[in-house]
Amino acid sequence: MAADKLENVKLLETSKKENTEILRKYWPKLGNKKEYDGSGWQLDILKNSIIFSPYSYDALLKNAEELSENYKSDIPSGNLLGLLIALKEGKKSYFKKAINVIGSKGDN
Repeated sequence: MAADKLENVKLLETSKKENTEILRKYWPKLGNKKEYDGSGWQLDILKNSIIFSPYSYDALLKNAEELSENYKSDIPSGNLLGLLIALKEGKKSYFKKAINVIGSKGDN
């Protein structure tokens, strides 16, 4: 979502095989021998392209604002916006709340 306008990068499938083609367009090293699988080195390529360019965090944030948050039924959609804003603004309370929610699930 940081690589281009949302209309060009939105994922309409949940299949890694289908979505690998979109990743390959912007990050040719990803999925060039097999489907994208989210390995550490692949995630580093994505992260570094946003932190050090050519893609921007602000573009990622803008595209996330345009996504539906109803990720259980809408495609494309996601719950990424809150996380991105918390990271940008340094909202520690967001992460404390997430830690509490995760911790309480382990108590069951």
